[in-house]
Amino acid sequence: MNRTLACSKPPLTESALLDGFNAIRDELYKSLYSLLSNHADAQDALQVAFLHCWRARAGISGISNLRAWIWRVCLNGGPHSAGTELPWTI
Repeated sequence: MNRTLACSKPPLTESALLDGFNAIRDELYKSLYSLLSNHADAQDALQVAFLHCWRARAGISGISNLRAWIWRVCLNGGPHSAGTELPWTI
């Protein structure tokens, strides 16, 4: 049986993503800096995280907590994709 879940929320818009990301940019940067201990690496990781969010926005709909989703993308992908390693092994 093929089931499709109906999603009541519209796809994530460009302006919603920009507003959401910019609202927490400083917090994200500070967290990345505390993880990476380097300003340049933190800035690179932040930019990579934004690009991940930007590219995923078209396929994302029904996000109930945009802030949490951005944080998840930032902390999961940003440091690793920017070519930096976290100071510990997971």
